[in-house]
Amino acid sequence: MFEQTEPKLENQDLIDFENKFDIVLSQNYKELMLKYNGGYTEANESFDTLKSIKYGELKVETSILIHQNTERNIPKNFLPIANDFSDNIICLNLEENENYGKIYCFYFDVDKVDLLSNSLEELLGVNSIEEL
Repeated sequence: MFEQTEPKLENQDLIDFENKFDIVLSQNYKELMLKYNGGYTEANESFDTLKSIKYGELKVETSILIHQNTERNIPKNFLPIANDFSDNIICLNLEENENYGKIYCFYFDVDKVDLLSNSLEELLGVNSIEEL
C-alpha cells in the first residue's frame, strides 16, 4: 500500500515518541507505524503521504513542532499523521472522548476542519491494519 517507506521501527521507537510528546498512541496507529513507517500512496483518495515517526524528511515530530508548538493551529489532542494531495494536515484524534480515533483534515487556507473518517481503518479502506 505504501511506497518509499522509511526504515522499520522498533517498539522502543514508539515508546520513546510517546514519552517525548507525553501522548499515548492508539494501538491501530502503532501497528501501522510498525508495518509502514511513513511513505507515499496513490491508492487512497483522502491522502497521499503518511508521515514517519522516525527517519526521513516528512516526520510527525516536525508537524507537531510547527503546528502545535509554533503556529498553534492544531490542538494538542490531534496527532498529525499524513498530508493530503494539497498538503493539508490529516490528524488522528487522541483525546479520550467520543471522538477518539477519528480522522480529521485541517484546511489552513480556508480555516476549516473536516471529519474524514471514523477510524484509521476506515481511512485506509480495510477492516484491520493486519490486512495491509
